[in-house]
Amino acid sequence: MRRLSLSLTILALIACSRNDGEMRATRASVGGNTLFQNLDASQIRHPIYLKGNFESWISKRDELVVFTETAQAKHLFVLQGAKKQSQTSIKDGIKSLLFLQHCFIVELANGNRLYFGVSKPEEKSIYNRMTRNDKVSFTGVGYGFGVIHRWIGKEDPSYADINTASLKDASSGSLGGTLVTSLSSPVDADCGSCDSGGAGATSCSSWSGSMGGCSISCGGGYYACCSSGFSNSCRCCPSGSASTVTDREKPSK
Repeated sequence: MRRLSLSLTILALIACSRNDGEMRATRASVGGNTLFQNLDASQIRHPIYLKGNFESWISKRDELVVFTETAQAKHLFVLQGAKKQSQTSIKDGIKSLLFLQHCFIVELANGNRLYFGVSKPEEKSIYNRMTRNDKVSFTGVGYGFGVIHRWIGKEDPSYADINTASLKDASSGSLGGTLVTSLSSPVDADCGSCDSGGAGATSCSSWSGSMGGCSISCGGGYYACCSSGFSNSCRCCPSGSASTVTDREKPSK
């Protein structure tokens, strides 16, 4: 097993170019994944296992982005704080992704696995439990300050506008922020108020039924802040910034 520090290098997953209409994935049983078998399911919120076709890139704002679409929604998995020190083209692309709240694992067409997460006790428990199995190993391991799963349902008014081209444009910084903040309303993006999470919380989630939702886990130096409503917003805010938590949900760690 070879661990790669994000401060030195990271594998950028450049999947084979596909039309958005062909970029499909299907949901599979999380419990059927061998990586999940040694984990405590009660400690992991909103896990998801997808198989199919994916696109991935590293943005100019140091976000590792993995994007795909199922029959019900479009899915974004983001590692914030990914250092683009070097890139390695993965010609075989990604064939599956397992999201486990504090980390996500991608399996490549050649059988190799890459692990991305935030360094925190909950993540370490997941990593250690998985690697107790001698048959489980990772070609690369990288860390950032935030792991996010954002899904956009077909009833969301912005659904048709979410595609590889628009997401890459947003993650280029052309909209004045990161991909994560560009998917939030201006009010939500500034960490001014949180419907869940807030100062002291390291994870939270938000959803609006079939329209979509998001889940986030933040590492040291950041707190998790989530807002619901027309535009679900999940973000990691510097611990020194002020936040107000509404009465709808208390901060959850």
